[in-house]
Amino acid sequence: MKKIDKHKNINYDSHRTSPLISVIIPSYNRANFIKRSLNSVFEQSYKNFEIIVVDDGSTDDTENFIKNYPDRRIRYIKHTENRGVPSARNTGIKAARGEYITFLDSDDEIYPKKFEIQINRLRDLPDSYGLIYSGYSLFINSTDEHVMDIVPEEYDNICDALLKRCIFAVHTPLVRKICFEKCGLFDESLPGCEDWDMWIRLSQHYEFTFVPDILAKFYIHGEQKSTNLKNKVQARKDILSKHKTLLEKKRWIYSLHLRRIGSLYSLDGNTSEGRKYLIKAIVANPINFGGYVHLVLSVLSANMHRKIIMKYGVQTIGDVRFTY
Repeated sequence: MKKIDKHKNINYDSHRTSPLISVIIPSYNRANFIKRSLNSVFEQSYKNFEIIVVDDGSTDDTENFIKNYPDRRIRYIKHTENRGVPSARNTGIKAARGEYITFLDSDDEIYPKKFEIQINRLRDLPDSYGLIYSGYSLFINSTDEHVMDIVPEEYDNICDALLKRCIFAVHTPLVRKICFEKCGLFDESLPGCEDWDMWIRLSQHYEFTFVPDILAKFYIHGEQKSTNLKNKVQARKDILSKHKTLLEKKRWIYSLHLRRIGSLYSLDGNTSEGRKYLIKAIVANPINFGGYVHLVLSVLSANMHRKIIMKYGVQTIGDVRFTY
């Protein structure tokens, strides 16, 4: 990835030709949250957008609420059954008319300048740049308490950075629609981390950039599938399997994934399976000191091992626990 000055030549002129942005909002029984998500889009300073709400088989009042929402820029599509977030996003991409696409979960928000800042940055760059991301804020849903800001970073090698971890939230990027035509849609077979998988695939074909602004809000309420430990273990295993060819070329990153899966199994009480992955991590990269530490702790005391993982590998925000 080319080095880009984060603050230089960011053009916020909104009076040039305004390409259409398609905002894809998947929703499943979120009638109580979706109004604030929609309002955050309508408050954008950049006005040339369409909103595609994909109702993923909701049984609450979502359909009635959306159909009675007083703005014709909303397009409503309903799945007859719940098919999952990746499928809902794919339905939105297929229906999108915009040159650019962004995603917004129905329980989150974006700040008013997001579209204006990002589109004016991305369209000034060559077509080799397919995606622009930003920072975001974490809020506790029940209290609306601001917890922290996740500040965007620049990476010398975006591909390696993404193989290691998902470096931004799904509602921070603005993506050229043509990227999905080249790289495919979200993988509907994944139980989680489908956005991470998508960014890995895009990074193999396009350069990424970012703006140093906090442009989105992520609400923590414990219902996100990313907080489910078993989902997290399976999703990491799927990422490891799907991108094994790439990861095996980066042995230290491959080993890191194996170690984290082993730690997650141990945290979930499956010590024997956890040890198998910790041993695999050491075999993959024998100089991975962390793998030895985790394995020894697991053998000496599974309970102590879990406590250490809880202390250093789990972050509690409000009443919700997030594992690395």
